[in-house]
Amino acid sequence: MKAFLTPSELEALKKFDSPTISNAIETFNLRPRTEGYLGPEIQCRFPKLGVMVGYALTVTFDTRQPGETRSWDMLFKVFEAVQAAPKPVVAVFKDLSTKRGWAAYWGEIMTTIMKKLGTIGVVTDGAVRDLEQVEKIGFHFFSSTVVVSHGDLKIVDINIPVDITGVTIKPGDLLHGDMNGVVIIPGEIAKEVIAASQKIIDRESQILRVINQEGFDPSQLREFYH
Repeated sequence: MKAFLTPSELEALKKFDSPTISNAIETFNLRPRTEGYLGPEIQCRFPKLGVMVGYALTVTFDTRQPGETRSWDMLFKVFEAVQAAPKPVVAVFKDLSTKRGWAAYWGEIMTTIMKKLGTIGVVTDGAVRDLEQVEKIGFHFFSSTVVVSHGDLKIVDINIPVDITGVTIKPGDLLHGDMNGVVIIPGEIAKEVIAASQKIIDRESQILRVINQEGFDPSQLREFYH
């Protein structure tokens, strides 16, 4: 089930960091605690931009083979897919190249186009570049590498399930990311995660008050761990 939230609900999710969202999802017992979030290979390039929340639009790309005809048709199909997708869009780009992460599909020009069409960020197990320019644009970059060259890349497929660090992301999945990483919010509980996240914050605040009081003893925490 895909989550299509109201603008106010999406904004509410942005009030929480990704670890809090992850903890809140655990309370619904929908998946193992070791699943549903991307691995440490995917790094947030612009922590100061804060939280990214949007719907996945998935793309696979590969390195063009020597002598292969260059065509931009599939790239324009990506633009069309973004226009048709629920907003805000998070582009999820899967690198199929043998030398994965050695060529960047994402730089200043690609970012500017995609942001104009309603994309707020990209998650890729490939490379990004033009970091200074893109950060000024205010666009989220989550990638495995940073590299100077765009190489010679081509779009292969659009809107299919993709594997990023062993995690399957499907078109329309709701993604939440910040400096800590990226987590997938299950569609069937997306609205409930807002209140659940606030409960996590409230509980942690109570725990911290106990820890920070004068004469703290670990035994005072037992009421929180049972």
